[in-house]
Amino acid sequence: MWNIEGEKDESVLYVLSLMKERDISYTRILSSMCTLPHPVAVRAHILYMESNLGDPGLFPASS
Repeated sequence: MWNIEGEKDESVLYVLSLMKERDISYTRILSSMCTLPHPVAVRAHILYMESNLGDPGLFPASS
């Protein structure tokens, strides 16, 4: 296991990108529950990424 404590952001992202390269491309996947996310879904995820969906009292927009 790789220890990321104290590592620079670039180092962490580099290692993650190396790990991601091992994934199979969606262009080669047939009959999977997963697909590429719709571009609007990606933008919505980024918009609400820091919201706690389990606490609608603090984050009413996410309920």
